[in-house]
Amino acid sequence: MKRPNTLLRILVVCCLLLIAAQYAALTWLAPHYVMRLMEHALGGQLVAAKAWWSFPSTMTLTGVRLARNTPGAAISMQRAVMRLRGVSIARRALEFEEVEIERPLVRMTRTKAGTVVWPEMRWSMTPQPTLLPASGLERAAWGVVIHSLKVDDGTVEFLDEHPVVPFHGLLDHISFVVGPITMPQERGAQVSFAVRGEVAGHSGHAAPAYCSGWLGLASQDVEASCQLEPIALAAFEPYYHGPAELRVYTTTLRSTSQWSSRANDLKSRIQLELGHLSEGDLSIRGRTLIDFKKLTSGQQQPRLTGELTLTGPFNTPADWHAAFTPGDEPVLLLLKRLLDRGVEVIKVPVFGGKVHVSITSASKTVMTDIEAASREVQEALEILAFPIAETAPEEIVEATPTAPPMPTNGKGIVPAPTPEPPATSEAPVPQQAVPSTPTPQPTAAPQGVR
Repeated sequence: MKRPNTLLRILVVCCLLLIAAQYAALTWLAPHYVMRLMEHALGGQLVAAKAWWSFPSTMTLTGVRLARNTPGAAISMQRAVMRLRGVSIARRALEFEEVEIERPLVRMTRTKAGTVVWPEMRWSMTPQPTLLPASGLERAAWGVVIHSLKVDDGTVEFLDEHPVVPFHGLLDHISFVVGPITMPQERGAQVSFAVRGEVAGHSGHAAPAYCSGWLGLASQDVEASCQLEPIALAAFEPYYHGPAELRVYTTTLRSTSQWSSRANDLKSRIQLELGHLSEGDLSIRGRTLIDFKKLTSGQQQPRLTGELTLTGPFNTPADWHAAFTPGDEPVLLLLKRLLDRGVEVIKVPVFGGKVHVSITSASKTVMTDIEAASREVQEALEILAFPIAETAPEEIVEATPTAPPMPTNGKGIVPAPTPEPPATSEAPVPQQAVPSTPTPQPTAAPQGVR
């Protein structure tokens, strides 16, 4: 009987070891190496509970979060699937065909002292060269290119402990498509996006919201259209308590908006509409300020409309200038009385501070233009406004302490396709406008105002 060939044994063992080494490289070394490269490119520290590689070029991460998450400020995601197109060591670049993120969560908090706590994330939109220790020469930082970024069922959570009754707000069931993305971003590069979600506030009041457009983060350029379906003002009820108690009854707020920025110069038009005014009034401490029944008498669908314009440097919201223009006759009459009394600026409380809003009169042409602008936005976002399918609510899995759950109506969001930069419509479909009015306290009032 012949003995087994020793050389053949060694060859078989070597093949098995080679296969095991390749398996280890693909399932453990490769994803961890790519993860390290992404950490360096993003300029922050990411932590993943588990990472693995699927043949031929798909990497999956679960339990991803920022290393410096806190109960009040956090960024996390349940799962991220990245389909790698290529890695260039010479160009120090990572290129992904597609990145899909499932159930991400972003949380921020305003403390009782009025300080807003944001997630601590290092982010650089310009190249950051690193110094080679031996030669003292600079080398380029790693770059990341993502051709398509998809997010499914995301949540942005805002906890405000400053009011007497704490406020817990959500932008929930977020789905969006973005791309292409380059980090660091080249000046002049544009990223298109399409977003839909649900704004949820106090006591479960919620309404769908949509946005689409494009932006260039490096050049501070933006072109976007947004819409908020009618939401009950009771959703923000905790902010109506304080020195002056405010009652809004069944009033709803609806909004469309257009945002444009070139070279960091922002110009925004926000059309507002207060609806469901047939019952109730606006009162402070039991004193009626505006009697909606009288102010909107004769209207088949009682409403108040107007437009808020914001101008200023895009990256400095504190320096924005706000102005309000009436969108219909009742609001025009109300503001005219204020202007006749010398009131030209209204102070609107926002997050414990005061926003100064200048008020102006308006002609029939201006009021017609406000309504037309609202219809243009509605038509541009028609593709995102299809009926929302009912889905069973799921618990968000994250690697940071969770906040108390916020009740919502349990509606799910279906991802929307990526649109081109929004274009104005030449023949809009007739539809109700979308405006509103601030809540000033006049010294004397027209009909319907006490």
